[in-house]
Amino acid sequence: MQLLLNFKNILFDKQKPISNYQILIISLLLIIFRDFETIKNPFFYAEEGSMFFSDAYNKGFKFFLEPYVGYYQFIQNVATYLATFVDLENAPLVTISFSILIHLSSILIVLFIPSTLKFSQIDKLLVCVLIVVSGDGFQYSTTCGHFYLSLACFFLIFIEETKNSYLDFLIILLCIVSSLSCVYTCLFIPIFAYKWYYKKSILSKKITIIVFLGLIVQIISFLSYFIGKNEESYGDRFSSSNGLDFFAFKLYHQMLCDNFVYYFEELSRIFWLISLLVFIVTIIRTWKRDDISKILPIIIIFTSIFSILFSLGMAGGRRYMLISNIAFVLYLMYNKSSFNYFLIYCFVFLSCIAYKEEYNFMKRTQNINWKDEVKTWKKNP
Repeated sequence: MQLLLNFKNILFDKQKPISNYQILIISLLLIIFRDFETIKNPFFYAEEGSMFFSDAYNKGFKFFLEPYVGYYQFIQNVATYLATFVDLENAPLVTISFSILIHLSSILIVLFIPSTLKFSQIDKLLVCVLIVVSGDGFQYSTTCGHFYLSLACFFLIFIEETKNSYLDFLIILLCIVSSLSCVYTCLFIPIFAYKWYYKKSILSKKITIIVFLGLIVQIISFLSYFIGKNEESYGDRFSSSNGLDFFAFKLYHQMLCDNFVYYFEELSRIFWLISLLVFIVTIIRTWKRDDISKILPIIIIFTSIFSILFSLGMAGGRRYMLISNIAFVLYLMYNKSSFNYFLIYCFVFLSCIAYKEEYNFMKRTQNINWKDEVKTWKKNP
């Protein structure tokens, strides 16, 4: 009990608020211990093993040139290719390590790069916790992890201009990897271009050019995958037969509060309506205040729409709504009020519970002992 009281005092002591390094340690511990069993007994998740690692293992370096279902996914290719240089029993540890680093990229930006969003230390802690528990139940996977690269680029929209050439280099490197790994990063090109043209931001100019080049690569990958295929083959990416009503249904269920909609259906309807009302009222009240008051709601709306359109089978899901969900929380934080923070605490709390529920579901459906699988394979390769 005394330990909990001490932890409470660290969080809410206004004279000596929690530091960025303390938040980083808390975030890292959450990332590691949310599923420590998988770190002890690592395995590949879904297509990370059945497709990416399998192709890397059998095809070697030429596998780098192949898109996956219409998109080029650089970070998955790199992680699974490097995993082939490790003994098979421990190969999944390579992709798990990449996934942890990817998660940390967003957290490091929030904590250590000055932002125009003017986070308080408690704001930073809440955002970092939300980063850890958002997305799908299994996050030690580059298949889900590339969405977090796009999230890191989303946070770059709000950073202040840096005068550190080394930091600028790391930011550009992140944008290169992100745009070549996740098509959603390319949605931010107009915003970075706006900052370049109107704010005369040199860093935004570099990011705009880099991400635009990444978009060209994604378009080429898209065309190379679909050219020569019949209409039925599009179903694995675009489920157009579902129609506009299906799309509207998915958008209704996933915009603003997708982090827990699947597990708290009745509660989520109430929360969704309250969130939507707050969202609309806040837009009306603050639209003309500054650029951030315009950029955040635009991002929330467009990432919600395009995340469903670009998802497999247009079905959406928690990982596809990652950016729009966190952008909504940032929008509430930026327009500070007691009621907004009540919504934020509800959002984070319910997201943590939903993560646990989805994690338990994943464990029931993906109960794999990778090392036993390898031993069996080696007996009869």
